[in-house]
Amino acid sequence: MTDALEKAAYLELLRQFSHADRERAFAFSAGVVGAVPMRDRELLDLLQGKAPGALAAGLAIESLKVLVAALIPARNLALLARTLLRTALNPRPRTLYSTTVVSVGSAAGPADPYFGAFLANAGEAYNYLKIVGGRVLRADAFSFVESSLSAAGLLRLSVLALVQPLVALSSLAASAARIDGAISRRLYVLLGLKEIHGGTVFQNRLTMEALQAHVGNDAVRVVIFPMEGRSWEKRLIAAVNARRARASGYLHCALTPRHAGLLHPGFFAAHEIPAIIRTAGTIAAKAIAGNFPGVEVRPGCFIRGDLSGAGRRDAGLLLFALTGNIEESTRILQSIAAFAARKAHRVVVRLNPNASTYGYLCDVARKLGLKTWEDAGRVVPGLCFFRSSSVAIGYLRMKVVPVYLDLEDVISNNSFELDPVHRFESVRVDAGFGDAVAALVARYGEAGIGDGPAIADLFLDQRYDPKTLAGLHELS
Repeated sequence: MTDALEKAAYLELLRQFSHADRERAFAFSAGVVGAVPMRDRELLDLLQGKAPGALAAGLAIESLKVLVAALIPARNLALLARTLLRTALNPRPRTLYSTTVVSVGSAAGPADPYFGAFLANAGEAYNYLKIVGGRVLRADAFSFVESSLSAAGLLRLSVLALVQPLVALSSLAASAARIDGAISRRLYVLLGLKEIHGGTVFQNRLTMEALQAHVGNDAVRVVIFPMEGRSWEKRLIAAVNARRARASGYLHCALTPRHAGLLHPGFFAAHEIPAIIRTAGTIAAKAIAGNFPGVEVRPGCFIRGDLSGAGRRDAGLLLFALTGNIEESTRILQSIAAFAARKAHRVVVRLNPNASTYGYLCDVARKLGLKTWEDAGRVVPGLCFFRSSSVAIGYLRMKVVPVYLDLEDVISNNSFELDPVHRFESVRVDAGFGDAVAALVARYGEAGIGDGPAIADLFLDQRYDPKTLAGLHELS
């Protein structure tokens, strides 16, 4: 199979999953490659029948885990306990404004990883709901999404936490029956089982019920949210549209091929489409506009704030910007450590501080003898090797050459692939990684990209004065 055929087969599988999951009960079926709890190369090999034994064994193991979860739903009960504590320790909002901003993560206001610069300068009041993972129980600057749940809703979720594995199995069976092909159907079941025993299905249900309770209030007329095409977003949009209010999705980050549901048709039902979609640059607007006919797709600006956060320039330093994915980042860190052991070049790794895995990956890096970006004084490097496209675009703005770290995925995480004009280097993370990196360093030396700032603004437009963000109308 050629690369193009492999990509087409993978996308068709995801499209089938999306059509089957009409209830949006699962995260993996949304059309976001990063939400699929399996490497895409592994998934494609199973789809092509290359490892039938592995598929059968995987189904058996995941079924056993779901059986254990049905008897002892520990993960669900932990999520329920967190929800009850949050509702008990935080007051319910007394006032509801006409506009709601839904975001993710515990950082608030100017530090919000999705809407930072915008929220810091918004000139009017708004409801600020956040979907927060981890163990954070109290919040002053925002409302946990759980605060929207009524006593009846909490009671219903308390019962569901105990029986949810069985309820989810029924939903999984019904949606799997809509899948064509025996192998595709088994893959759907396998991924669904992973989410059932892992607590993802219950977390999705909890989040969706809380959001639906909030937007069900007549006072709420506009909802702004960070758009990637995930399942909870689609349920949120459907709830807003049902009330004839207005949903405005903002593509908060660099659009990459892994946002497959946004870049290809067939992943959104008619009632799951927002009234307005804002993008962070013109490349994204052009890439998705054709998939949302009748929707106002507006190219906007990158509102999270300064992309670099960097200090002095150190042209002799090589920076490796990774994502929060534990499996892929650990693999890359090991290859970087082997390269650094040659002591021919100085390297530093930049990890995602907003990911829940940040602390763990920092420990992995330091145990491998690698210096983190923070340890190095937040410098500007000579070359940026990246899995995080947003960071790469930030350094491109500073005229740093970006090089994509290729893990031979079926669907890449490289934003620059969306633009047929500006293509940059890539390096494969394999046995020849160290030699390939050294060759690129020798080729580029301390050269920069003179038109880097202009190219960067095509992807993440930062040409705005934060003072002009005077109100929520900038997004809605």
